[in-house]
Amino acid sequence: MSAISPSAPAFILLFFLLLFFPEQSIQGASDGLLLWFHTVLPTLAPAMICTRMLLLTGGDRLLIKPLRPLFCRFFALSDTGAFILLSGMICGYPLGPALCAQALEKNRITRKEAAYLLAFCSFPSPMFLAGYIPGQFPGPLPVGLLLLGIYLPALLLSWIAGHRFSPTALSNSAVSENSALPQKSKNLDSVLYDVCDIMVLIGSYLMLFSILAHFLSRASWLPIPLTALLCGILEMTTGIRQICSTLPPAACLPACAACAAFGGISGIFQTRSVIADSVCTEDRKNAGFDIRHYVRWKFLHAGFSALILTVLQLVLPLGFPPRS
Repeated sequence: MSAISPSAPAFILLFFLLLFFPEQSIQGASDGLLLWFHTVLPTLAPAMICTRMLLLTGGDRLLIKPLRPLFCRFFALSDTGAFILLSGMICGYPLGPALCAQALEKNRITRKEAAYLLAFCSFPSPMFLAGYIPGQFPGPLPVGLLLLGIYLPALLLSWIAGHRFSPTALSNSAVSENSALPQKSKNLDSVLYDVCDIMVLIGSYLMLFSILAHFLSRASWLPIPLTALLCGILEMTTGIRQICSTLPPAACLPACAACAAFGGISGIFQTRSVIADSVCTEDRKNAGFDIRHYVRWKFLHAGFSALILTVLQLVLPLGFPPRS
């Protein structure tokens, strides 16, 4: 007789919610799948295909060469590591960890650099920050400040992670010369199959967590501000919408930044799906390339983002109007 998993009660609860509240379940699933189809799939899938092919063909080194001095100075990364960080910043969740896992599998980066990168290579995309959040925000949103609050913590996180993983040796990565050559074990068809698998996983997680977030947003027995924050912890997009519709405008900016920087539990499960098979479990634990380490870094990122924007709001006269 097989043992009962600790996650069994959660799935029993979800089963009964689906059974007794079908309309809300369908609405939550529809919201998640529409978000995946209209936003995540068309933005993330092409980026994932192109960046994976660049890593396989060695094109990442040509692309990152002009920016090499900048990334070497601030982050002490190899060329491949710099490309992973740049891609994670531009393309959004969970591309940074996915490329990190792929590069580690192909011996393009060392385990030490992979663990170091995992601390700060995962971001919401600038398109999401500049497109979705202003549409939800109660009033004019200083997008530049929002971007600063999301991306500036990368320097703080890299400094903290550097003390743990000794990045001074990363720019002279211990990857062998043969492993740095373009990889020919996969072609475009293989990459397309891999990306399709990942996108289906991401869509499934979005659907499940959107159902849970939908139920949570309808929980009238919880205080409304607490409901908004819990939704943000559970699923990023639903949480930001709830935060902007309930919290005072002055509190919305740091709360939205923290929510976007954390990425939600849904984003954590998506990241787990793209790094789970990269190396064996024991090695991940020893090297710091593990989902538990990723969660800790994301909590730090969220805290830094909220703190930076709170301080900036105190220093700069933004003049948010009171909520009507």
